[in-house]
Amino acid sequence: MTPQELAELVIDDIRASEALTEARVLENAPAPVGGRKGFRVLATFRDARGLARKIAIYGLLDEKRFYRLFYVAPERHYFARDLPVFEELVRSFRLRAVQL
Repeated sequence: MTPQELAELVIDDIRASEALTEARVLENAPAPVGGRKGFRVLATFRDARGLARKIAIYGLLDEKRFYRLFYVAPERHYFARDLPVFEELVRSFRLRAVQL
């Protein structure tokens, strides 16, 4: 499965959630994650209480494992304020070899 196919599955999950309304995808683009090919999805939605939220999701597939890093916060003020910290986390993310 390609990173873009994974991104489409993530977007489908957001749109299918009964707890989220007014879901809107702002961005769906390739993006490196952990030095590997991945994706970035940026979306907005309203939660069950009607609060406008924004979400950034990065993901990648490593062999048979799907990794997803996400940051969600109220759209007003908090999302933009803390997004740089999350972006730094994504840049520093690395997969380690499994030790048995």
